[in-house]
Amino acid sequence: METGKKIVSISYLRALAVFMILYDHLGGMRNQTWIVKRMMDFLFCTPLKIIQEFGAFGVSLFYLITGFLFLHANKNRENCVRHYMKKMVILYGYVIISFVLFGIFQWMLNFISPTYWSQFSFGDWVGCATLFYFFNGAGEMINGTTWFILPLFAFYVLAACCYSALRKNALKGILMTEGILMVGILFGVFIQRFGIAVHVLSFVPYIYIPVMGMILYFILQHEIAVWKGIGLGILNYCIMAAVFYKLNTGYYADVPYLVSVVYAIGIFLCFIFGEERTDDSASWMYRICWQQYLHFSRQGHTEEVSFQKYNRCIWNCS
Repeated sequence: METGKKIVSISYLRALAVFMILYDHLGGMRNQTWIVKRMMDFLFCTPLKIIQEFGAFGVSLFYLITGFLFLHANKNRENCVRHYMKKMVILYGYVIISFVLFGIFQWMLNFISPTYWSQFSFGDWVGCATLFYFFNGAGEMINGTTWFILPLFAFYVLAACCYSALRKNALKGILMTEGILMVGILFGVFIQRFGIAVHVLSFVPYIYIPVMGMILYFILQHEIAVWKGIGLGILNYCIMAAVFYKLNTGYYADVPYLVSVVYAIGIFLCFIFGEERTDDSASWMYRICWQQYLHFSRQGHTEEVSFQKYNRCIWNCS
């Protein structure tokens, strides 16, 4: 897998993740009696313990992709911190624009018929758009997708600050990332003992998902030995499970988010392995089919000698 080269399977994974999230927000969550939802629940969600109508599955895929591409796209970048600070400003700008446009749209609809969003004040819209409501405990009440930004931005800051260490030594870099994240968690838990509420701590467990994406990248790039990478992955998963249990108990037991994370890792690896083997498989199938043609067709017998010379050349070049 060449650094910086577009990974086609990632595009398919993104499309799959978007489809899952749209199905959750626009389909399954809104219509509990929809025949498609009932079928999906019967076949997949209920027996496989998939929560949020595949929404958590899609979000987990996006976070894995984020961690994986962070390393894949930035190998030759010198100032990673500056780049991701600019990227966060741009992404947050899009969030503000979407809030403004959606707010204008809802304001116009209210002249025709009051909607669900008519109950919220201008202050509520500002609090949600600025993400302030996540920090004061009110939470998101207007756009349910903005929570995704908090763990994403936290990962960008953490990974960008550890970028030099990650590139010098993959194993030590991952351990450093895990260590800084754990220190931040312990500090947040510590100050809460003095009555200072840190409401955003419940979002911290999600940061471990893109960290898992980085571990997968290092394994696939052979920058970490497979057995060490598996050990790191198990360590990361165990810490993530413990942090979910401590900081977001509802998503640990009642609505098990970790199940969707595990499924996302499996799907992610299937797509990436497919990307790695696509060219080799196509070449292998071509050779087999071409050889069958040579042996069993009349015209093929006359071409077999020239093919053998051509085939040896292809093998030597590949």
